[in-house]
Amino acid sequence: MAFVCYLRSEFLSWSRNTPLPENLENSSPIFQPWHHFDVSHESWTSIHAAEPYNHTSTNAGQREEAESRDNSAAEAAAAAAANCPSFSLVTWNVDSASAAPVERIAAVLCTITASTPPVDVIFLQEVSRDALRHILGDAHIRRFWYSSECDDTQWQGQLFATMTLLSKRRFGHGDGAGHAACATLGPLWRLKYPSRFGRDALCSDVFVASTTGQSSVSGQARVRLINVHLDSLPIKPSKRPQQIATVASLLRSAGRGVAAGDFNPVLPEDGTLVADNHLVDAWLHLMDKDPGFTWGIDELAAFPPCRLDKVVLLGLRPHSIELMHPGKIHPRSEGPRTRDTAAAAAAAAAAAGDGLTVGEGKAQAGEQAVPWSDHSGIKCSFGLVDD
Repeated sequence: MAFVCYLRSEFLSWSRNTPLPENLENSSPIFQPWHHFDVSHESWTSIHAAEPYNHTSTNAGQREEAESRDNSAAEAAAAAAANCPSFSLVTWNVDSASAAPVERIAAVLCTITASTPPVDVIFLQEVSRDALRHILGDAHIRRFWYSSECDDTQWQGQLFATMTLLSKRRFGHGDGAGHAACATLGPLWRLKYPSRFGRDALCSDVFVASTTGQSSVSGQARVRLINVHLDSLPIKPSKRPQQIATVASLLRSAGRGVAAGDFNPVLPEDGTLVADNHLVDAWLHLMDKDPGFTWGIDELAAFPPCRLDKVVLLGLRPHSIELMHPGKIHPRSEGPRTRDTAAAAAAAAAAAGDGLTVGEGKAQAGEQAVPWSDHSGIKCSFGLVDD
């Protein structure tokens, strides 16, 4: 069985031009396309991902042509790299179970997209179908972002799933769009690993313009982005050690990358899993003594506050990290939610700075405010080690 898994992994790595761990015995990658919103067809459509050139060709003419292309690409990459010192990522578990999913995701999106410096990568966990429909219908997302999803086809019957958005401002793609961007979209896939809840890792490679020794001859470095929602609850035996080990193997096979999302470290042994797999926890690296709680900070939960959400890196340097705490909404008093009203509420929450209830009007007597999520988001900037 191990040999069969090895052959399968080697074939997928070769056929998709995507380095994968040798042992995928308990994991299954399922590739899917990136999507952008096609205004002419009024729909989300698939786009081609970029691929690095394979230098194993034995044809002299092909090699010469490739070298010429790579030299041109390297010159372009050098220019792009000067404007590409780091990337900014936000990860947020957006809570699939609470009331008013549309109003809540609208507020989260407005907070993320209005933050400064601008965000380049968005990882969302617990995206419900109602939230997905709102995200895909949002005019700002349609205009300025690529999406891992165009519908719930890849969810395989799950009630919620992970979703990744990449900024068109920073990323181009294989069809030629965004040629001035400092990075391009690469392959995208979900890796099914052992899970009691049917969860997976949403993985993507991007090719970043670089003048460092980490880059290929074409002047681009492969960076792997992994959006995770590890198994919940203190159930034993836990699947989280296997899940984090798989994620670490995925990062190592690419050489560098970032994994972020809801790690659910709810057992004592979960506390060392990141270090045990030789990954860098960005919060611990940059913030040291600050506990960085991302869940339970309102003191209303049945369990004490904890840092459920993390950003971990391999072969990348974290530059900065901060928490993005949720505000609250009054769904019944606010009426239909638009980007403008959500932006106003988000701005009010940011001004309050303490998670106070915000909204268009005062709450009705006895009305309960709903937090945007039971998790806080994390915003982290990072770059190549030699940048």
